[in-house]
Amino acid sequence: MMTNYRIAQGNATSSNDQRLFSFYVRIVEKLLDVERCSIFVKDPVNNKIWLKCGTGVVERQIEVDAKNSVVGKVIASGELAIEDNLRAKEGAHKSVEKNTGFVTRNMLCVPVKSVFRAEMVGAIQAVNKKSGDTFCAEDIETMEEIAFHLQTAIERAYLI
Repeated sequence: MMTNYRIAQGNATSSNDQRLFSFYVRIVEKLLDVERCSIFVKDPVNNKIWLKCGTGVVERQIEVDAKNSVVGKVIASGELAIEDNLRAKEGAHKSVEKNTGFVTRNMLCVPVKSVFRAEMVGAIQAVNKKSGDTFCAEDIETMEEIAFHLQTAIERAYLI
């Protein structure tokens, strides 16, 4: 009986976490005035980065190599990145464009740190600023705060 309770409790936690991820995606779009937002998780076993939740895509629809992507570099370094003029640059965003049809012009990507370990477990990414040419200091501050609050939910996704 206890095993069934734990399984049911795990499913409820997973469902609640997914709702929380979706909430953050919608909020970031509005607060930063961007076309899309994505939350990525690092898979420590195969060194890939995969999509947990995002605008216009489903979980795991996007998977990129940790070494050859902006989100992978952000997770590896623990430092945020702002990328502009991505239409003229090569990278993982080009293969994502082929698969999804979505064109990335610019992005702000912020790492999500582990609550329990000295490492990054994921990242949150805002794509295509609608107003202005690039992301501002207020956008960075907002994303860093959201990344801090995502720590626990991403850590639970790791455990599940």
